[in-house]
Amino acid sequence: FAEDFIKENGGQPIIVTYEAQVTEKAKQGQEGNQNAASLQYNHKAGEITNSEKAIVKVYSFGIQVEKFTNEGKPQADFTLLAADGKEVLNNASTDDKGILNFHNLDAGTYYLKETKSPTGYTLLAELIKVEIIADVDSAKKATGSFTLKVNDKEITDTSGTFITKLDNDRGIASIAIENHKGFTLPSTGGTGITLFLVIASVGILVISMGM
Repeated sequence: FAEDFIKENGGQPIIVTYEAQVTEKAKQGQEGNQNAASLQYNHKAGEITNSEKAIVKVYSFGIQVEKFTNEGKPQADFTLLAADGKEVLNNASTDDKGILNFHNLDAGTYYLKETKSPTGYTLLAELIKVEIIADVDSAKKATGSFTLKVNDKEITDTSGTFITKLDNDRGIASIAIENHKGFTLPSTGGTGITLFLVIASVGILVISMGM
């Protein structure tokens, strides 16, 4: 620090803030990821007189989506949204088993939005709210385990077929979504909705003439 700065701020705490990016090498689940931060400083230029190091373990989680039907597992597309329900974090498509994954997420609130449904099946009309709440010990340090809430309902199941559940060992929140046959009405003014209204009007006219 410059001499003038030292004179004006002598005895004041120094706060160093930095950001880190989780890479694809991060491990999900209770194994965790060990990270270290070190600080070296001196009282004389060119001489290291003090050194401090902190080692902490941080954890990453994942959201898995499983789309299913009794007839198979057709493909669907989903977008992962941030806690505001608007910011797009990632996009993914289900594989031939009806599975897709969003990896290496921090604990927090997310929303799942289906952007493309399988042919012949209804597109989900509502977002799915997913909350990953990191568990902490008495010292308020993360343990690697988490609590899962889906649409504000706590999920306690840890196993089963085609059900929403959590896997603490692997750090995965698994969201099961059943495909339902049907259709989604196009936006107002579209050809489809116009045709629907015309048919309805003709039906009313026929009934009136019959009377």
